[in-house]
Amino acid sequence: MIIKEIDIEKVLPIRQIVMYPDQTLEELTLPNDRKGIHLGAFDQANQLVSVVSLFKKNNEIQFRKFATLQKEQGKGYGKKLLSYILEYSKTQQINRVWCNARVNALGFYTQFGFKETNQTYHQDGYDFVIAELFL
Repeated sequence: MIIKEIDIEKVLPIRQIVMYPDQTLEELTLPNDRKGIHLGAFDQANQLVSVVSLFKKNNEIQFRKFATLQKEQGKGYGKKLLSYILEYSKTQQINRVWCNARVNALGFYTQFGFKETNQTYHQDGYDFVIAELFL
């Protein structure tokens, strides 16, 4: 597996397939996507299988739109990407890494040391909680 920085144009199709199949690429593009750092995980055949977008503000990084192709889920791509995000954050002297986690996926983040906050919301049929990790 290879993880590297990629352009937003490579991220959007994976984001669409996994998260927003009924939306156009324009509809699912975040307002600040062009300012983000986008990472991709590639399989042995050099196919892009997992993506995530990072947004740095001061000494914090928020990661958003973490998506792995369904047929590739459970193979460790997400774990490797999140480990990469945490290592990258340390090199950037980031104090806090956080995300808006789907409540049903919170266990994935807590195994990395993320803590659930009391900030929750409901959107698009899902319950979310902000999960954070102080480095």
